[in-house]
Amino acid sequence: GINAEYGTRKDPLTGEDVPFWSGSKRFPQIAQLDLEKLEERQENFLFAVTNLFAYMFGIEKIQDLNALRKLFKENGVVVPPWQGEKKWEAQLKKDLASAADEVEKMRDENVALDEQETEALNVLKKELLAINFRNVAKPLNEIAFEKDDDSNFHIDFITACSNNRAWNYGIPEATRHTCKMIAGKIIPAIATTTAMITGLVCLELYKLLLGLEREKFCCSNINLGTSTFEFFEPQPPNKTLEYFDKELYDTMYPVPSGFTVWDKVKIRGKDLTVEQFVELFPKVHHGCTISALTFFSGGKDIRPLYFSFSPSEEIGKLVEERKNRKLLDLYVEFYGPLPPHRNYIILEGVFNTSDDQSAITPQILY
Repeated sequence: GINAEYGTRKDPLTGEDVPFWSGSKRFPQIAQLDLEKLEERQENFLFAVTNLFAYMFGIEKIQDLNALRKLFKENGVVVPPWQGEKKWEAQLKKDLASAADEVEKMRDENVALDEQETEALNVLKKELLAINFRNVAKPLNEIAFEKDDDSNFHIDFITACSNNRAWNYGIPEATRHTCKMIAGKIIPAIATTTAMITGLVCLELYKLLLGLEREKFCCSNINLGTSTFEFFEPQPPNKTLEYFDKELYDTMYPVPSGFTVWDKVKIRGKDLTVEQFVELFPKVHHGCTISALTFFSGGKDIRPLYFSFSPSEEIGKLVEERKNRKLLDLYVEFYGPLPPHRNYIILEGVFNTSDDQSAITPQILY
């Protein structure tokens, strides 16, 4: 270990002790945090971190910086100053050496827990396993990085962190826009390429509006670097075929065989309950039965609607409560009203064929 301010290092060429912060090593500035006189980059960091934690714990965000300042003041938050110790390095080396000797001694003597300690450990394990953590605290919300939502504080957090670290080492700070470009791996597009692709897409739209036959449509491959322009007939969409799922360790059968991404299972009926939907599905889609049903949510905030089996007692109770409720009412309760431009709900789940084989189906629209 080294003391950041007073330590030394071995010169790789001479082996002699030289000041650690010499040569290409840059001595960092020490940031002083005073909530009464926060610098802008410190304030931005606290603002972003506070809102990220608020999202994780499911509490209301603080969107106004003045409100955060007021919160600090009203709660009397005080950050004690950090006091460095010049002689901590010697003590640390001593502690590490002592710990290493102790570990070696335990390894040599093959020290094991005695019966009393083992029993106490087993009792503690049972107590932990008996705790229902769902009742103790609600599950945390997972944060998925999204650079294009300016209200989620993701880019603000990255900008604040990088600028505080840059200040430490006297490196020029970056703007929020620059950090967004780097973090999002955004590569500026060449205007001529963008204009060309946009024009070609619009040409295909004209063909669609004119109702031309499929042979008139074209796919394009353009490379301005080599002045290459290729046009060819569109390929048909990929067909879904039978395959073996390594995760489920089961063969999946498409119903109907060979369906594409353009195929949908459309089920009409404004006031269907969950139970009525499950009973209706085999009649409208090749005898397929439903083993599990949820709203499509992109893998986030999944709410179970139906299970033919009960994964847990808690889920079993939820399914029982929801089976006689209308699908639309449940969707609005979970996710809010449908967007004005949409009049359907997307559903997904686990399905079986009419002869009880594992099935995959086209997207289900209700």
